[in-house]
Amino acid sequence: MCTKLSGLLCLAILTVPTVQAGVILEKVQTPGFVLPAYAITKTCAINGAGRMVQTYQVADVSSAKTIQLKLGGPLDELIDLAAKGTLTQSSIPVDVPTTGYYAYQPTKGKPRKVVLFESNGGSGVQTDNSAEEAMILRNFIDLNCGDPIQ
Repeated sequence: MCTKLSGLLCLAILTVPTVQAGVILEKVQTPGFVLPAYAITKTCAINGAGRMVQTYQVADVSSAKTIQLKLGGPLDELIDLAAKGTLTQSSIPVDVPTTGYYAYQPTKGKPRKVVLFESNGGSGVQTDNSAEEAMILRNFIDLNCGDPIQ
C-alpha cells in the first residue's frame, strides 16, 4: 500500500498497467514523481465484446466502473493497420506523468501490444505512431473514456 512505502516506490507500483483478458483498446494515465497523496492513476480498457472498465486510484483508495458499449465498425482492421505504422521516438522531460494509448492484436498466445501513442515521463521517451489509424483509435478511446486529446 502506498501509505507504507516511500513516494518513489509507490510511483513504481502505480505505473505498472495490467492488461485484462480480451482487451483490445486501453488508455493508461499515471502520475509523475509526486507524493502518494497526488499520485492519481486512471485506466480505461475496452474489450472486444464492448465491455469498458475504468479504474481510478489515489494513494490507497481505488474504484472501478464497468460500462457496456455497443461497438461498431472495423476495429480489428484499424488495429491491424495501426500495427503497421512507423514508431518514432523523441525525448521529453522525466518525472512527469505518463499517458499511453494501446491496442492489442489477438494472437495464439499473449496478445500483441500496439503502441498508438505513449508519453513516458518515467523514461523520458515519447513514442508516436505515424499511422492515421492510430490517431483514429486514440480519438475513439478518448470519445469513450473521456479526457479528450487537446
